[in-house]
Parts: sequence; structure tokens; C-alpha cells
Amino acid sequence: MVTSMNLKLKNILPLTLVLLNLCVTQTIVNGLLITSNTFLKGDHVFNGTVTVEKGATLNLEGGTYHFDGDLNVHGTLNANYTYFSLNQFSSVNITGLVELYASGIDTIIIVKTFYNSGYLYLESTTELDRIVQFEVSASNEFVNDGSIYLGRKTTEFLLGLSIGAQNGIQAPFTNNGLVNVCGFNKVINGTDLYVENARQLAFYTNVEGSGTMKVKNAVFGIGQVQFSSKQNIVLDSSALLPMNVNLSIAVHGLSSSLIIMGADILLKI
Repeated sequence: MVTSMNLKLKNILPLTLVLLNLCVTQTIVNGLLITSNTFLKGDHVFNGTVTVEKGATLNLEGGTYHFDGDLNVHGTLNANYTYFSLNQFSSVNITGLVELYASGIDTIIIVKTFYNSGYLYLESTTELDRIVQFEVSASNEFVNDGSIYLGRKTTEFLLGLSIGAQNGIQAPFTNNGLVNVCGFNKVINGTDLYVENARQLAFYTNVEGSGTMKVKNAVFGIGQVQFSSKQNIVLDSSALLPMNVNLSIAVHGLSSSLIIMGADILLKI
């Protein structure tokens, strides 16, 4: 089923738009402009640009949502119990709030450009029997001037965040904002390290900029990449695992944390 839609909803009166499609995939070919609260259910493909304007909310409930065009979020985008994906040539611009809730399937976002000056919350509403990964990477430009949270609201569930893909051409991650990972399960007990049930933050692309990374009760992995010494890294009851033995990195805050090179414990504070 193909539906041509270009919604421009003016907030003259309080309005909530509900679009239901329970049986077939709905293709929206002319883009979507959201100016008031909107709910979508079912499977959708967006061929044009999707823009959520300031003050509006787009709620995606259940189903599969694929964005073939650009995604601009100046208001709020909430994706719950969904499979969420974008075209590799798409651009993402977040100045508002995006909340993505894992439903047991890894969420892989590989785009052309990714810019965040707002808030990106990566969450789960379901207790999972394995760590579900959010993977975010960009081929041309990847900038965070805002805040990225993994598990800000639901600290008891297993989640992982990978910045950069392990394969392919990708842009460095420029972080001038905040990346915050907060876990619930205890990672360190004395000199013992428990990683199976820990929140995970991993980097597979070079990191630039002078932002802050806060990691609590989690594992912080760094691949064979370069990492800016201007990053303000704060570890609390966490483990830092650099895969590059020649990596030069500055950790400006340590509390009950481990730094591990291979299998050797170099530092415990």
C-alpha cells in the first residue's frame, strides 16, 4: 500500500493524530511535517524528509519504521517497541529530544551525517536476556554538541552503545557535549571484573572534540582508534578497556575503577 502524504498540522486546537496500519507496510512518499502530536502504528517507510517541529511529538508504537530520507527532530520523537532504521545516505539533525526504546533487537543507525545538539535517550522498557546494542555511525560527519544518554531512566536493563561501526568508511566522532552511561549491575568487586551483565560503551571510530564522557557501573571499550586527550572522561565503578596498546588517553576522574590493557590490570583506584 502506497500513500502520498505531506502532513502540515496547525495547532489551532489541541489535536492528536492517530494513523493506524495493522496489516500492510505503508509508504509515505512525500515526506512528513509534524506540527502537533502524532501517533503511528504498524510498518512504515518514509521516502521523503521527516521533520518534527518544536512543540510537536511523533510517537512510533510497534512495527518497523524505515527512513529513506532525512530526519529532523526539533520537537520530540519517541520510538517504543519498534525496529528503527535509516538509509545510509540520510542525514539526522536533532535539536529536540529523541527517545529510542529497545525491544530485544539491535538498533543500527548508519547515516551520511549525524548532528545532535539536543537530547538522545537510548532506553529499554523490557528486561532482556542479552545485551541489546545501539550502534550509531556516520560516513561524512558525526557531531554531538548535546547529550547522549544510555539508560538514563531504566538503569536495570542490559544495553550497549557502540559509537562507530567496526567496518566501513566512517567519520570521526566529534564530542563537544555529554555522553553518559549509567549501569545498575555492579561491574567491579575487589579485583574481580564482571562484564557479562554490565552496560557497555564502545568506540570504533576516532574521537575528537572536548566534551565529557561519564561512565558509571559499566564497561568502557576503545577499539583501534585515536582518542582526543581533551575529552573529560569520568569513570565511576567502571572498567576502561583500550584495545590499542599505543593509545594516549587522559582520564580526568577515577572512582573505584579499573584500567585494563589486555589481561593485565594496570591501575585500580
